Amino acid sequence: VAFAESLPDTYQVDYHSGSFDFAVSLTNWINMISGILAVLLGILSLFLISNTVRLAMASRAEEVAIMKFIGATEGRIKLPFILEGMTIGFTGAILASLLISYAYNRLYGWFMTKGAEELFLSGLNLVSVKYTVLMVFLVFFGLGILLGIFGSLMAIRKNLRV
Repeated sequence: VAFAESLPDTYQVDYHSGSFDFAVSLTNWINMISGILAVLLGILSLFLISNTVRLAMASRAEEVAIMKFIGATEGRIKLPFILEGMTIGFTGAILASLLISYAYNRLYGWFMTKGAEELFLSGLNLVSVKYTVLMVFLVFFGLGILLGIFGSLMAIRKNLRV
């Protein structure tokens, strides 16, 4: 504002501090709540994957015993359970990406048509839908695979004696 006012031939500079402060405050609250929810949902996902793999190991206990008896390596016994955890994480990532992408697309459409005026944020632009969908998918894909691997390893470490 000070820079704009110092420019020559400047008559008046409108600075909507109330709208700006509201946008910054809203963004900070959304970021904080989103971060807390992401951590909680990540921990929940980790335990759900771990319990699912643990149930799969319990149902295949006889197969694991036979594999041990015929001399299968430790990695050969653990690999199917790790792949199962990765598949669960990947499936969850796809479903979450689709849900978030749909919700963001709807919010983007509402905001660009009439929502900005209702919130007194008409000068604010959102990130494009294509970019957001791509970033959400990449982040969720990576996190889903990692949570699947870690959840499987937790279950294997506690329940599989190779």
